[in-house]
Amino acid sequence: MKKFIIGLVFTIIVLFGLYLFHYNGGDNSTSMDTKEPFFNDQAMESADPEKAYLFDPNSETANGLAKRAFAMGKFVHTINIDLPDLKEGETYEGWLVKGDKSEKTVVCTGKLLNLNNEYFLVFETDQDLRSFEDIIVTKQAASESGPGKTVAQGKF
Repeated sequence: MKKFIIGLVFTIIVLFGLYLFHYNGGDNSTSMDTKEPFFNDQAMESADPEKAYLFDPNSETANGLAKRAFAMGKFVHTINIDLPDLKEGETYEGWLVKGDKSEKTVVCTGKLLNLNNEYFLVFETDQDLRSFEDIIVTKQAASESGPGKTVAQGKF
């Protein structure tokens, strides 16, 4: 009888372990991608960010807002913008620009993500990029490596 109870308890423990393993998808690893960003909205506002409206280059209509701040050794740049839906294989990307056409330097700040038909971007780096005063948002085809067609622009 004692062996039966021990066997039953062991079986229950094994089944419970298999259930937990299955419930967690078999992945017990932790990911660095789940860490909180250095800046959240409250930290960004407390850093007194610079703000710039983003305009459609073909009209005077403002359709977005960019912010940037440099605090505690971190540069953070955000974009919130209303843009049309994309075709398959296209993305919107953010860029910070310094200089004029003859000596232009650009920094890609990443792909904008779509959330409830509003696109947004959060870019963070240890480099102080406050000398990059122009912002552009481009529509990119999968094959493009530099800035594509400008769909919005602004200036800090």
